[in-house]
Amino acid sequence: VIKHASSVNITVNDNYEIESDFTIGIENNTAVNVTINGVEYPVVDGKVVIDTTALAAGNYTVTATIYESDKYLGNTTSKTFTIFKHNAVIDSVVAAPGEVFVGYDTTIAVTMGNVTAGRVIIEVGGHNYTVDIGNDGKAVLVVALPVGEYTAHAYYLGDDKYNATYLASATGFKVVAKQNTT
Repeated sequence: VIKHASSVNITVNDNYEIESDFTIGIENNTAVNVTINGVEYPVVDGKVVIDTTALAAGNYTVTATIYESDKYLGNTTSKTFTIFKHNAVIDSVVAAPGEVFVGYDTTIAVTMGNVTAGRVIIEVGGHNYTVDIGNDGKAVLVVALPVGEYTAHAYYLGDDKYNATYLASATGFKVVAKQNTT
């Protein structure tokens, strides 16, 4: 019995953004087994549909294997792809406008452009404050500060879906002494 050569080809892009479903094309002339980093995926109509919510950001190897049979010779091919995180965006860092009197709280609000969970660090007066991001994409710090001029900066710490980021443009404000009104 003469066995036929088997063929298998993988079509996959180099990069995909996390949480973006995509398809890996498989061309083969007999039954094929497809794995991604060792996990088997079904081939339906020459495609492997990937739900990237099941895959973390990172590098992956897709391997298509045709096992030798009584008709076909074995064959294996592999390709790699990367799933990358979203870029987080800090839209603004805003402190209460004008001057704040010493002894009163200052409110600093950070608005995220595309993140609705996690934490930001708000740096003000040489101190770092870790603040949770609400479902509305905002993190709010309420703090009493001594007299002085301040600039507030925000750092998003990143998570499994978003890259860390920093807002270079910051908001300046003053805390001033109360005036005697007597």
